[in-house]
Amino acid sequence: QKFTRHIHILLNAFKQASDGDLNVTVDATTPNEFGQLNRHFNQMIQKLNNLIQRVYQSQLLQKQSELKALQAQITPHFLYNTLNSISWRAQLQGCNDVSAMCVALATLLRKSIGDKSPFISIAAEMEYLNSYLTIQKYRYGDRIKVLLDISPELQNFYIPKLILQPIVENSFVHAFNDSSDGYIFIKGVIQNHDNGSGIPAEKIASLLDSNPQNGKYSAIANVNNRIKLLLGDNYGISIQSNIGHTAIYVTIPQQTADDVKKYNLMIDNLGLS
Repeated sequence: QKFTRHIHILLNAFKQASDGDLNVTVDATTPNEFGQLNRHFNQMIQKLNNLIQRVYQSQLLQKQSELKALQAQITPHFLYNTLNSISWRAQLQGCNDVSAMCVALATLLRKSIGDKSPFISIAAEMEYLNSYLTIQKYRYGDRIKVLLDISPELQNFYIPKLILQPIVENSFVHAFNDSSDGYIFIKGVIQNHDNGSGIPAEKIASLLDSNPQNGKYSAIANVNNRIKLLLGDNYGISIQSNIGHTAIYVTIPQQTADDVKKYNLMIDNLGLS
């Protein structure tokens, strides 16, 4: 009778959890096998709660990144269609530079409002980055050279969405001025180098600050936090900087399309999509 009572208690706890009550716990103080089972059950519930919290925070940061990319309180689809219209009109009038910039910006918008999965293939992320670089080229010309060295075998791996462009943008904004020359070197998908003015140690700390006093994350901190929330604390951004050279390392695990499908399915099953 005691045996069946313990079984019923654990089964009821599992039913409560499956019905959505993730605050349920069972007594784990019993000094026998049931106590051990109950401890494992409580640990499982705790890990599930931690996972949901991480996913929730990750979605908030992802949304923040997408909103910053849009930078407009106008229907994105309307803006996307408008840019295409401007591009078509510019081509008719021979303004090819304006047309190319509109196409690049429209591509940025389409990518930022498209697939809601937090992961994207490296090939797709590079397409997004190249659209951003097209726009910057019209401002800087050939003074800032961007060198890409992406191994073909990396193209089909998946990374968190919108992580490269904010890092490259940081180089354009902070490493160079409107009259300086330089280069940005992106090797594989986990290294980003520029030969700008360097970053002081205290500035590096503020860039990676996950709890800023003003409540505003830097673009790099946003990327770093999203990587850690999605993939764990073993991954993220580190920075090495000297005058004339700054290296930003983004460490992520190899993820395939199947890994992303499993993640998205898990999120759907948890009702967090």
